Amino acid sequence: MTEALGLSIPLFDEQAVAEGFVRSVHQALTTALIPHTLILVNNGSTDGTPALVNCALERVDLGSETRPAAPKSATDIGRKVR
Repeated sequence: MTEALGLSIPLFDEQAVAEGFVRSVHQALTTALIPHTLILVNNGSTDGTPALVNCALERVDLGSETRPAAPKSATDIGRKVR
């Protein structure tokens, strides 16, 4: 079993910065050769954070696997990046 760093990232009304932040964290950990899982948690955002992050994860090449962590809904980001 390979050990990996697990990061839970709470997001609350982070529409303006969420995509760049997730990309930067993933890229830094990948460059440092640190196996990781990023769990994005919507903390009740009232802006477009959940939709933006779901769309960004589908179009941004993270060089890794993304998969649903929970059913998608209007208030749930429901994705984790591994």
